[in-house]
Amino acid sequence: MEKQISEIMVALGKELCKDSLIGIVYNPYKEGMKYDDCNFLKYILSQDRYTSPLFILSGHGGYLAPGIYFPHIIKNAVKNYGVYVPSTCCSALCYTLLKSTKLLVGRNTQITQIDPTIQLGNGEVHRAIKIIKDSKFKNTPLGECARDVFHLAEEHVKILIDKPSLFREDGRDYFEHLHLDDLINLFMNKEDHFSFIDIKELNNLGAKIEDLSESKADILANRLIQVCQDFAILKDVRVVFVSSIPIKIIGEKDGVLICPLN
Repeated sequence: MEKQISEIMVALGKELCKDSLIGIVYNPYKEGMKYDDCNFLKYILSQDRYTSPLFILSGHGGYLAPGIYFPHIIKNAVKNYGVYVPSTCCSALCYTLLKSTKLLVGRNTQITQIDPTIQLGNGEVHRAIKIIKDSKFKNTPLGECARDVFHLAEEHVKILIDKPSLFREDGRDYFEHLHLDDLINLFMNKEDHFSFIDIKELNNLGAKIEDLSESKADILANRLIQVCQDFAILKDVRVVFVSSIPIKIIGEKDGVLICPLN
């Protein structure tokens, strides 16, 4: 993985990858984000050698709480960061994307909506937006719960873009450049749970996006994700963290594997 990350950084150049690269790749056959992942992210960023990292993200989402917490952990540790999605970034993982200051996409990029769900006592999982739109749940405990969950997810989208984010430069009022209702509809109001975001629509809302579809970096990044996914499957873990900056430990705990590159 060390050689692959080095090659990606060279192919991207200093303008797109200033000083470091961190890969967070989830096993496609296991659960997505969990709260334990936040502790590993904190540990990696505590190394004090990251200033403007570029995150390569690949995953199918997960629990809402870590999804919301991830970008705050990153922003508390570094001045700014970028996100590169060579393949798939879904649901709760998209919060990290929205707080970045630049988004890199490629030929295989697929970004889905943020779609909060509710799990009932019997194990059934329901989309909050579907419950809200169904009149039979109006003024019911389930309906109230759905509204609370959806409102929480919606408010955190607003919080993330209220400061320097994907949609504006420092010091500029994002309301001048962004129709908030359009953003909420784009990311939280689609027909199916895994409905894809139209990158052109996101770009039209003022997002700072760079298309790497024709670049060597995009080919290399997709290969890295495949290697990490294969490694996660082989090791039977949920997620693999990799970094261009050497990490002091290699460990496995709670389905997380950190891979230092030396």
